[in-house]
Amino acid sequence: MKMKVKGVSSTNKHDWRCHYHIEVNGKSKASFTDGEPEDANMGRDFNDIFSIIGLMRMAYEAGKNGEDFEYESEILEWGEW
Repeated sequence: MKMKVKGVSSTNKHDWRCHYHIEVNGKSKASFTDGEPEDANMGRDFNDIFSIIGLMRMAYEAGKNGEDFEYESEILEWGEW
């Protein structure tokens, strides 16, 4: 079995906003998108920060069970995600 993690980021060369999300085995697990400055807090734009410990646990368990770990990084233009 293999744990495949993909980090996808996008930037907008016409704006200040950017986006980053994490997929594990093809399923979205965390997503962070810049929004208006007044909304840029952990309760709104960055609320998936609370899933990081769970993702770390998944990776730990996969390693403990002998699964291979594959990581891929991709950069997209804004709106392609």
